[in-house]
Amino acid sequence: MSSKQIIYRSRTPAPKLPQQSVWSFLFDDVAFDDARLAYAECQGQERRITFGELKSAAQRLGASLLRSGLRPDDAVLLLLPNGIDFIVTLFATQFAGLRASFINPAYTRLELRHIWKTLGAKRIFVTSRLLPNLTKAGLPWDKAIVLDVDAGNATTFVGRLLISLEDSRRAEAHQPASLEQTCYLPWSSGTTGLPKAVELSHRNVVSMLLALQAIPDLYDGPKRTLGCLPFFHAVGLIKLVHLPLAMRGTLYILTPFRPDAFCDVVRKYQIQGTQAVPPIIVSLLSSAKGTQEYLGSLEHIACGAAPLSEELQSRAEKRFGVPILQSFGMSETTVSAVGMNHGMKSGSVGWLLPGLEARLLNDDDVDAAPGERGELLLRGPNITKGYFRNAEATRGAKTHDGWLRTGDVAVVDESGQFTIVDRKKELIKYKGFQVPPAELEGILLQHPSVAVAAVVGIYDAAQATELPRAYVQLHAGVAPSAELPRELQEWVKERTSAQKRLRGGVRVLEHVPVSASGKVLRKEMRALAKREQEALEGQPKARL
Repeated sequence: MSSKQIIYRSRTPAPKLPQQSVWSFLFDDVAFDDARLAYAECQGQERRITFGELKSAAQRLGASLLRSGLRPDDAVLLLLPNGIDFIVTLFATQFAGLRASFINPAYTRLELRHIWKTLGAKRIFVTSRLLPNLTKAGLPWDKAIVLDVDAGNATTFVGRLLISLEDSRRAEAHQPASLEQTCYLPWSSGTTGLPKAVELSHRNVVSMLLALQAIPDLYDGPKRTLGCLPFFHAVGLIKLVHLPLAMRGTLYILTPFRPDAFCDVVRKYQIQGTQAVPPIIVSLLSSAKGTQEYLGSLEHIACGAAPLSEELQSRAEKRFGVPILQSFGMSETTVSAVGMNHGMKSGSVGWLLPGLEARLLNDDDVDAAPGERGELLLRGPNITKGYFRNAEATRGAKTHDGWLRTGDVAVVDESGQFTIVDRKKELIKYKGFQVPPAELEGILLQHPSVAVAAVVGIYDAAQATELPRAYVQLHAGVAPSAELPRELQEWVKERTSAQKRLRGGVRVLEHVPVSASGKVLRKEMRALAKREQEALEGQPKARL
């Protein structure tokens, strides 16, 4: 086979990139008296904030942070729930030229300590409800800026930091020396366990926003968008927090997601677009309100983070009366790379976004022939420059000529549409969250009964997501018992984040296959899990 590169390119021209930072791109043409509604909370106090109020609040906090001793390029952490406080704080960091990183509140003590040590963060923005997370991880309270109350105990209440409104209005936003400078540091799980900080530059974020807006026939002006996905996740961060603002639309915030409440908000505010993951689609199908009567104002539902089956997509589109536009992306692509196209083949993730290039490599690292499957590689202005303080991981993820190895296996048809068909990397996707098998295997091996452990994902059609399942081999002399699988599930539950629990169960085997070097043969375990699932699905259902 020829080693010549076969490069697929977007059918839409790349938009011209302005020489602007994230702050300048979003706020340079916003006046302090701009009364257009930017964000609205649909729970609690149902707070609202206009474009002008947002710019004023973010600029005041950003200028105050610099006055308090922080310096451009300092790293700060946001341990905050979805809401207007998250958004104001986020954009304040961009006014000040800080590098903002986002913490999943479900992270364990070990994960939080790893993040703190890796970043060398100067400050942590937090609410009083989440302060115990710092205690759990042994992080210093004197670095905490509390947004909702004056919590004392060495913490800093944000209200005590703020300079006068008049002084803040005269402040100038920090201008980065280069648009390649890092502005955001979201976290991406690796196959070996602890998360890695993905470096996103100003150019990455601005190019991503422009590429999304340039998708043909998708956006024709400002939209009313409903957001219920976590803002610390790439989809929530870029497609919910940033994109509606860049398009001068309004984001309605609903947290946590509840299907009936979701449908009520769509009808009440005549929502035009939303972002979903497959489990949300399943929940809406189970809701009596998940019908065109409630959802009819939606122009589309964008679905990502994990594949949506062709059958489920077709069923949902028929019931909702709304097109579902799948997409593919990851934190390393800023959020997206393929999809969100009208006219997509059901089950596919569509065409490359404007400005993106792709290749498909087979197992020999040779470009796959048209129609053949291969690992998807991507290149473009939205691709991360690498992982923060992790050169080894960067070398493993990117080629010398700038291609990002996604670890996902795809095939492209004659029209240029991509379909994700497999995963080369070993990560399990649970409801859009990444679950590294090696981390769970390490936890299982700490149990006194377990000699060998293998964790794989099994697909649950009812929830439209993968579930982590463990296969274990016991130490010689340890007898299996009916209680042991549940005991091992609890063992993992107590030691890891909620999304990493063994919801697919635990199976005890006489022998877990390993290579000559002792490495678990996870491919064989996935095949075993697939046979078990097929056998289970083939069983006749009990009659009541």
